[in-house]
Amino acid sequence: MIYSLLVSFVFLSILSFAGIFTSLENKLYDWRMKSSSKKFAVSDDFCYIGIDQDSINSANREKKWGWPWPRSSYAL
Repeated sequence: MIYSLLVSFVFLSILSFAGIFTSLENKLYDWRMKSSSKKFAVSDDFCYIGIDQDSINSANREKKWGWPWPRSSYAL
């Protein structure tokens, strides 16, 4: 019993390292992403936050914020 489990494990490990299961894994990944994406509605809300060196320097001078900024600084 244990011998057959060990042989099966070694055989499947060799197949896995050879890339035999890559196609199957890719198809399963696609399926998982498609099935989980149906649970969430797509939003048109989009916010672009442009941060340049001048912004970093200004926040450092005025608010004593170093980089990275605290999460509260991004609140809208």
